[in-house]
Amino acid sequence: MNWWDRLPLEIREPPRPQFVIGSDEVGTGALAGPFVVTAVVYPFTWRGLPGLQDSKKFKKPKEKQFRRDLAEEVYKTALTFNQQYVTVEEIDRKGMYPMLLRAHHRAIQACLSLFPKALVIVDGNFSFHRNGGVKYHSIVQADGRVPAVSAASVLGKVERDWWMGSYAAGVYPVYGFANHLGYGSPEHFRALEQYGPCEIHRKSYGPIKRLMRKLEHVG
Repeated sequence: MNWWDRLPLEIREPPRPQFVIGSDEVGTGALAGPFVVTAVVYPFTWRGLPGLQDSKKFKKPKEKQFRRDLAEEVYKTALTFNQQYVTVEEIDRKGMYPMLLRAHHRAIQACLSLFPKALVIVDGNFSFHRNGGVKYHSIVQADGRVPAVSAASVLGKVERDWWMGSYAAGVYPVYGFANHLGYGSPEHFRALEQYGPCEIHRKSYGPIKRLMRKLEHVG
C-alpha cells in the first residue's frame, strides 16, 4: 500500500493530481527564536527518499547528520519550495496560531503560483478556508505518512536548527541555544533564571511570562 491509499477517501476522489504540495512547521513549541513553515512540491508519483520520515524521529547524532543529508537531497530534488520565518515579534504581537496559519498560507501560495493544480496537504489539525478554489487538506501526522510533507518537515527542521545553533547561539551564547535550540530544557531554564530572557525569547509564552513576573517581584 502506498501513501496515497492511506489517505482519507474524500482526498482520493479522482482525478489524481499531477503534483503534491506538502507543508509543515517546526519550532512552535520552543520558548525562543522563530518558527519556520516549509512547503515543498513534488510530482504525485514521487515515493520519497530512502530513510525519509518525520523529522522528529531523527534523535541520535548519526541520525541528525543523516537528516541533514536528506535535507540536501530535498533541496536538489524538490520542484520548488518556500520557507516562511515567523519572528518572535510577530508571535508575541499577533499570536502563535494566527501566524502559523498565515505562514502556511504564504508558503503554500508561493508554491501554488508555480503549480496551481497541486494537491495541498498540511501536517496537523487546522481549519483552513478554501483559498482561491484550492482546498488545503490538514492531516494529523502527515509528516510521517505523506512523502512531500516528510520532505518539508526535514527541510524546515534543518533550517531552524541551523538558525538557532549558529546564529542565535553566536549572538546569545549564555543560553546554550546550540544544545536545546530554544526548547524548554533544564539547561535553558537554568540560564533563564540566571540571566533573564533575551530579545529572542517569546514573551507571550507562559513560562517566559511567569519568569518575568518572578524577576520583577524579586527586583
